[in-house]
Amino acid sequence: LRIARQRGDRLEEQRALVGLGNCFLALSEEQGSDQESDDEGDGNGEACAGGKHGNTSSSSNSKTKKQKALSQALQAHTDSYELARSLKDVEPKEKTDMLARCLYNLGSVYLAHNQSELLPKCIDMFTQSLALSQRVSDLDGQIRSSLSLANIHLSQGHLDEAMSCFAAAEKHGAALRDAQSQVEALTGQAQVHSQNGQYIIARKVLHRALRLVMTSKSSASPVDRNAHVAAAQAMREARRAIKASAELEETRRLI
Repeated sequence: LRIARQRGDRLEEQRALVGLGNCFLALSEEQGSDQESDDEGDGNGEACAGGKHGNTSSSSNSKTKKQKALSQALQAHTDSYELARSLKDVEPKEKTDMLARCLYNLGSVYLAHNQSELLPKCIDMFTQSLALSQRVSDLDGQIRSSLSLANIHLSQGHLDEAMSCFAAAEKHGAALRDAQSQVEALTGQAQVHSQNGQYIIARKVLHRALRLVMTSKSSASPVDRNAHVAAAQAMREARRAIKASAELEETRRLI
């Protein structure tokens, strides 16, 4: 970043700011994991020599570090966005791609704060990013924003909006033969069906997701473990829900 500024290379400066922001965001996630570990230790009072009070202090320290890293990430990504907007000697498509990514990054930082009052900002950033990606037919960008919007809508109970976004992500993933995004989108769709009480449909959707996981293992881009675990966990929950529903119907029949 310093070298780019010394050379007056604004494009490289913008890229460096994106990298810096991503580093701070990753650091905040690491600090968040440390805080969760400290909180678990605080619950049993035996995780460290300092006992419960020592762990409380450690948890507070991790929280402070996380907030600092998030502030630094937000500043870097805000600067990268403003710089991208001001660039003149860039091809229109490249600039649109750049702005879409910047808005997505800003949405990700706001989301990482894990504060409900910031969700409207997240939705706004991801929606703007999605629109720009659609303008230049960037399917990767559309998948990223659609999945982020879908998960927010799902967490808020906005099931129709969530399903629409998950379906769009699945469609674009299929076009790119991107098993990873397809599995994430199908798992999300299954969660929507489950919340609507459509457990059998959810199970069918998850069968498709798990088949993709298995077939991707022999490809150049296998589905990562987190997506596999999420799909498998959702399948177990759907099966339990189907069994519970059947048992409830049998009880009602007997009554």
